[in-house]
Amino acid sequence: MNLKYSKRLPTFLRELREEAGLSQYEMADVLGVSQGKVSRLEKDGANVSPAMVERYLEHFGKHPMDLVLWLLDALSEEDHAELALRALGFQAPEAMPARIRDLAVQGLVHQRRTLQALLAGLEPDAKELEEVLEELEMLATSSPGGQ
Repeated sequence: MNLKYSKRLPTFLRELREEAGLSQYEMADVLGVSQGKVSRLEKDGANVSPAMVERYLEHFGKHPMDLVLWLLDALSEEDHAELALRALGFQAPEAMPARIRDLAVQGLVHQRRTLQALLAGLEPDAKELEEVLEELEMLATSSPGGQ
């Protein structure tokens, strides 16, 4: 799996700027860089540093978790499933039964909802996640693909 975060980050930065109605020239003034630098950042992520991302986020009043949530939303269901299964220790998630993959997707979707709830100052619903994790753990320990 190739998540290509380097390709997704520039899109996130561009969308932040465009949603605010700023031109690349205006964004360059905000960041204290040239318009060409903003163009390169938003096109291919050339030399994007954590500090530059932080400056974008701060200017638009965003929390770093907004970026994490955006990146998670940009993943396909297959990528969600593969991430979850690899996190559980499966070496070849693409070969796992569909039910395990489906549960992995459910777990990550719930994780995203939990992060959104926390960012909004709400209490996340842990019961749904506990059920998914229990079933995943049971399947993982009984599957020959688990460790």
